[in-house]
Amino acid sequence: MDSIVLAPSHAVIAGSGLGNKADAASIAGGVLETMMTTGAGKISTIVLASIVALFLLDQFFTAKVDPQEPPLLKPRFPLIGHLVGMMLGQQSYFQKLHKRNSPPIYTLPVLNGKIYIATSPPLIQSALRGKDLSFDPFVVDFAQKLLGLDEATMAIIRDESKGTTTNADMTKAIHGGLSGGNLLRTNRAVLEDVAAQLNAFPLGNDGLEIPDFWIWLRNLLSAATTKALYGKKANPFDTIPTMFDDLWQFDTHTPTLMISPFPWLTHPKTLQARARLQAAVVDWYTAGNDKDPDIAAIAAYRAETLRRHGFSARQIGQIEISLALVSMQNAIPTLLWLVLNVYQRPGWVERIRLEILDTLQEAKPVNGMRQVQIYVSSLEEKAPFLLACYKEAVRIGNAQLGTRRVMQDTYISDGKGNRYLVKKGIDMLMPCGVMHRLDNVWESDTDSFNPNNFLSPEQKGLDPQTQSEREKLRKASYIPFGGGKHYCPGRKFAMYEIMALMATLVVGFHVSPLGGGEEIQMLEMMGVRFGEAVAKPKRNGEGCPVRLKRKEGWEAVRWRFVC
Repeated sequence: MDSIVLAPSHAVIAGSGLGNKADAASIAGGVLETMMTTGAGKISTIVLASIVALFLLDQFFTAKVDPQEPPLLKPRFPLIGHLVGMMLGQQSYFQKLHKRNSPPIYTLPVLNGKIYIATSPPLIQSALRGKDLSFDPFVVDFAQKLLGLDEATMAIIRDESKGTTTNADMTKAIHGGLSGGNLLRTNRAVLEDVAAQLNAFPLGNDGLEIPDFWIWLRNLLSAATTKALYGKKANPFDTIPTMFDDLWQFDTHTPTLMISPFPWLTHPKTLQARARLQAAVVDWYTAGNDKDPDIAAIAAYRAETLRRHGFSARQIGQIEISLALVSMQNAIPTLLWLVLNVYQRPGWVERIRLEILDTLQEAKPVNGMRQVQIYVSSLEEKAPFLLACYKEAVRIGNAQLGTRRVMQDTYISDGKGNRYLVKKGIDMLMPCGVMHRLDNVWESDTDSFNPNNFLSPEQKGLDPQTQSEREKLRKASYIPFGGGKHYCPGRKFAMYEIMALMATLVVGFHVSPLGGGEEIQMLEMMGVRFGEAVAKPKRNGEGCPVRLKRKEGWEAVRWRFVC
């Protein structure tokens, strides 16, 4: 078990049994002297000396912890153990620590610094509600390296002379652009293009052979999303054939790009892809297309905010490739995991189909084609099993690392009398990968796809009174979209487009493996790395060829989404 320094009682529980630094130095020195005087080989001496040196450095340089701070969780290997563990395991390292019976919140020493890791639902909710913990510093920290911004651009981003900041005003612009009528209009624009692509499907029995289902879904929703954001007249993603490939190349390598000391050497293709994306989007803003009424409100509001803060069209274009990226990088892989998991179980496909049939309405046929309408905003209420499957796809796939920086010394509490001091300048991490797989919260086998996690007790035939505590824990543990003032404003945007597309597939189309059989192949998930939120498929989704064709009785149909 990892050793834990129980700071509140000043007791040290260490695997070595050493009580203080003086004792540690004395014993370590004795062991080293014994090795050297007994004629042990030079290699053994060097190895042992290195281990002893690390041990001594660990004793002397491990970050200090206040008695009221979360307890210290020391690494098994001195000083660098946690750092190596995070580098090798990425976000799965936190699950590994959790399985070793770690405390509900602990201080993780990393070299001579420290971070807080919280895995208790009540403590995380306390942190998310806290006014003294903020996500804002990370936006500024990462913007320069992620987007390659120059110092002049960063100076405007950091400027607080107007009594506000670019980031604060951009947050307001995002919320305004994705609320009320603006949200519905943007969803409608996305789904109009999705409908146009589905309506173009051949009417014959052969349907469409799709050699790579992941790439097909990715391109379908990428095309629809960019047209909704940037308008149909001058969409920058229509200017270069490789734009979508460039976007996903950039997305795939963002985690390693962020930490590379020499990105020009380690990531030349990714930097080239980013440069092409930025050049096309810069041209779009230079032409003033952000003032076109056809574009999404969120794109217009963000551009207006950036112009008001003094950014040039070139600077706006360089920054705003992030808009396209965040609009798709999590929603599209979530759609993939939803489709693949549901289509593994024909009974689930039928259950969703019956839910959707009750929501459909038909208009008068046009040129012999049925006009079938899906009322998107009603799906959340009238398709509870589809909604449960969507939420379960998010739970399974989303392992984002909630991150907050402590801006002032403050306390967080679990509501049961336990509270912890968190200190100014220290970062707190809240790993979804742990929260979304807590054994005492979710249904058995938390690694498996189980929509029952999101059905109400009544829908599962259980007494709500006996399930109330567990239901509260589930709500507190389900944090894929953050919380507090940083609650993701795009969560409904993604949910509506994913549920609407899924509803259309199960009612109007037959999805089958190209090689025959009934169930399409399940793809493996990659581990989620730092800087990512939702798992992508391994090997870029290779190995899932499907045939997509219109279902019998639904051949002559034109689909329309009503938002």
